[in-house]
Amino acid sequence: MQTTRSKSQMDLRSEDRSPLVIEIEMEKGFFRKASKYSNILKTMLNVLIILIVHTGTGIALILTMAKRPALPSLPDTLQNLIPYMPYEKYVNILMLAMMVSEFIFIACDSRRWFIYRRTLAVYSLLSFLRVLTMTSTYLPDPSPNCPAIHDTTVEISIPRLWKALFGGITCGDMIYSGHTMGFMFPGLIHHRFFNKKLGVLYLVLGFIGSFSLILTRFHYTVDVLLSIILTTTMWFTYNLICEHPSLYKSLPAWLSRYFYFMEWSEMGEERD
Repeated sequence: MQTTRSKSQMDLRSEDRSPLVIEIEMEKGFFRKASKYSNILKTMLNVLIILIVHTGTGIALILTMAKRPALPSLPDTLQNLIPYMPYEKYVNILMLAMMVSEFIFIACDSRRWFIYRRTLAVYSLLSFLRVLTMTSTYLPDPSPNCPAIHDTTVEISIPRLWKALFGGITCGDMIYSGHTMGFMFPGLIHHRFFNKKLGVLYLVLGFIGSFSLILTRFHYTVDVLLSIILTTTMWFTYNLICEHPSLYKSLPAWLSRYFYFMEWSEMGEERD
């Protein structure tokens, strides 16, 4: 390892790299040796995990769209009080604008690969939880764009997976809101790695966007609340464990291996 580093590399090692990374480097020769690998390569490994999780998400969406019950929407406190507002397009535009702008912020930062990998580590766990919640219980969709009478055919193919993931409005993916994750992540990332005041603004917009999901009948209130709680809790918990190795050691074996891999992916200098 080089003895001379740029200021940004020193900042990455001293400020952003957790004690858990340093401990792994010291105790595990494999991780110490593997830390020389390209940051882009390690990021691609994280992306591979996301692709696997998204494939599972696509299959789950196909199942939920086919198996959702042909029943009226469930009673919802806020939706009973506030009439339906047909602004789904603007909700999607707001979420996309927040995500793209934050992506640009990260891309312009010297710690870009570190931040991408840290975000993907949390996002992949949350996406896996979403797959479990979607396929464990099927609920009627509150959106008027999702009629109760629908096609119940289950056909899993690449075109159907692509359409389910990127083809627009989906129906039946209740309990855990994926849109809310999209609204919350930009604020959480910006508050953690960049300007905290602007991060608060992102979070405020995220809460407004999440609330709009209820008004436009994208989700029930409980879906949005559960997603906000899980997303913020998982984000802060992951960062907390990274900064306090003693907490990491008490994790179950399967989860500790996941943290080992993700922390290995944060090693090395930002030279790419």
